[in-house]
Amino acid sequence: MSDGSYTTYRQWQEQGIPYHTTEVDALVLTHYHSRHLSSVYKLLGDIRVRAIWLPLSMNMTTEQKAEQDRGIVRAITELAKQRRVEVCYYAPEYGASITDTLYLNRLHYSMIKRSTHPTLAMEWQYQAEADSAQTYRMTIIGASSWESNLASQVGEMISHADILIAANHGPIVKSSFAIPDGFAQRELPILIGNKVDAAF
Repeated sequence: MSDGSYTTYRQWQEQGIPYHTTEVDALVLTHYHSRHLSSVYKLLGDIRVRAIWLPLSMNMTTEQKAEQDRGIVRAITELAKQRRVEVCYYAPEYGASITDTLYLNRLHYSMIKRSTHPTLAMEWQYQAEADSAQTYRMTIIGASSWESNLASQVGEMISHADILIAANHGPIVKSSFAIPDGFAQRELPILIGNKVDAAF
């Protein structure tokens, strides 16, 4: 989602949405920072979204933040009801079966002390077909994963992954994602932002 200016959202519309896509099965939110949520409202008006998945628990630091998040959830669920989008919930520490072929194993979430930005790491299992026996693992890491207390969890996820996606937070994508020694032995496809950048 964008930083609230729609800049990233417009770029995603132009470059990221496959041609003629008018519907998505699921939108999974990772956290409730209010500056991103304008894009949620825009998306639910531009594309048919069958289901939206909301995290049940976050790392709350204050009761004020928790109350703000509850207000955001109420607003999202009301909008989803108006747009006939099914609202589902998941526990980040346990994951959820998002679709018949896509399973979220776990979401790690941490706040960086030097800023208000969160950092995320997510592990997914997916199958090419609903009846396929072959399962793949995909790891998505936030731009600041190695700077937070998630480094060990991220390293563990990468060690089992078939593909690594280094995601941006807001409009910024770091130019370099250094993989610590010990995690750089496997040659995984790596996707940075919207472009395949390199293999390591």
